[in-house]
Amino acid sequence: MTELRDVLVEDLVADPDNPRTELKDLDDLAASMREVGLLQPVVARDAGGQLVVVAGHRRLAAARSLGWATVPCIVRPAMRPDEVLVAMLVENNQRADLDPIEEARAFQKLKSDHGWTDAQVGQHVGRSQPAVSARLALTYLTAGQQEDVRTGALLVRDAVVKGRAAAGRTRRSDALTGWHFGRDHHLASRARAACLELKHPRSRQLAATACGECWEAVIRDDERSRARRAGPREAAAAHAGAAPAPVAAPARRPRPTAPAGPPDAGSPIVPLSARRVFDDVEWMAAAGTALAEIVSATEMPPPRLRELYARYSRALPAVLL
Repeated sequence: MTELRDVLVEDLVADPDNPRTELKDLDDLAASMREVGLLQPVVARDAGGQLVVVAGHRRLAAARSLGWATVPCIVRPAMRPDEVLVAMLVENNQRADLDPIEEARAFQKLKSDHGWTDAQVGQHVGRSQPAVSARLALTYLTAGQQEDVRTGALLVRDAVVKGRAAAGRTRRSDALTGWHFGRDHHLASRARAACLELKHPRSRQLAATACGECWEAVIRDDERSRARRAGPREAAAAHAGAAPAPVAAPARRPRPTAPAGPPDAGSPIVPLSARRVFDDVEWMAAAGTALAEIVSATEMPPPRLRELYARYSRALPAVLL
């Protein structure tokens, strides 16, 4: 029978299978607990007379640092191993506690321990099958790449692509068809805009940018524009049979970089976590991704996304209006 009671801190044992590998920001948590107390009890299970923590490892560590003798604790009866890990994942997901790599390893443990499919893992932890599969792709990254994901140096979206390629699960059509027609192509924005305006299905897109029909249209239009800009001398040379002077292709648009000087005093500094959300949302919105898929990928409901955009005075993508 589940009950809430005060438990001695020394009687609580950390679960060795806790998906969280690092207990971060303990000083801030301890300061908050010192001021207002522990607002959310620790959750533990009875394992043969031993109380093993299911949720609240950081809270327990902070209580120990404060020298507390007891903490409020919800004590549950014995739980199966799969129930324990699922409970940890659900609790951490609700509080956005796990980083992507920790979550990926936990999902992989559920699959290997219980023989579950990606869809079954999603059913147990409240996530969609594509979201689970994307996280699992991160387990194929190298240790260095995983650390880059943790620090934000590598975006989760790009890490998933690398992980799938390492696992040999990259779609053949993506690998062999139109790879050079990606987001870095100098005509990508025009092709994507045309595809969105014509409402062509995403299944026809090359490299998740635009369909072949739209790519051909903008490329031919660009060629005609460059021919018109070449002027009468090149046209006369072509008419006489001479080869016209080559016209250099427009340079690829450089990626935006941070300003060298200090930020404007009136502009809020956008943290890395928010920049990652903006990058993901705006890329998916430009690619015509449905709002439901954006919410699933970012794990943020529309009101929170709008609040984040407003906080940093950033223009909302049309899909969030």
